[in-house]
Amino acid sequence: MWRTFGIVLILWAALVGCRQQDLHLKVTFDRTEGLTAADPVILKGRTIGEVLSVSLHKGGSYTAQVVIGAEWAEAATENARFWIVDDPDREGRKALEMTVEKGGGKPLEDGAVVAGAVKPSRFPRIWEDLGAQFEDLAERFERFTDRLPELPDEKDLEKLEKELEKLLERSKRAGRRVREKVARDIIPRLKEDLERLRKRLERYGREEDLKPLEKQMEGMKEI
Repeated sequence: MWRTFGIVLILWAALVGCRQQDLHLKVTFDRTEGLTAADPVILKGRTIGEVLSVSLHKGGSYTAQVVIGAEWAEAATENARFWIVDDPDREGRKALEMTVEKGGGKPLEDGAVVAGAVKPSRFPRIWEDLGAQFEDLAERFERFTDRLPELPDEKDLEKLEKELEKLLERSKRAGRRVREKVARDIIPRLKEDLERLRKRLERYGREEDLKPLEKQMEGMKEI
């Protein structure tokens, strides 16, 4: 009886030991988009592992050697998918995201080979939306400037300041590419509008009234 109990105990310990081991996988890709060794493996925004290496094969495909921590190994099942994504914590770097589309499924074995892909980006649509919003704000500013009387009063200038403030706040919250577009396409247009307004105010010796707007414009250059 003791011999049987000892065998059962050994088998149980071996099973527990297996569950506590890291999981090593090979993830294949058609392209890597810059994924390299030491990039993280993430699940729902949390780091669960690491890319150990990325190798190129003669046929042009790639294989990433990946390790997933023991505490997360059970989440890696046949239903898991692996995607190359932008690293949420490191600008300009990549990460390997594991998603699980549905529960259950057979756990992946250590050394299993699975197919990965580059995750389709939603940025183009987001970029289009943000770009349209900036264009709309810039056009509203231009239309408002054109409708100003020959000699605008303080309330008119305050309205212009509010329009510029909206652009500035929106720019600060935007991503790098959006800020680059603002600097390249929007700010030059606004500077032209302000210059036209300056010339109108200079006729009446009121160019100093434009100082608050010019200060806001300087703030946009620093985004």
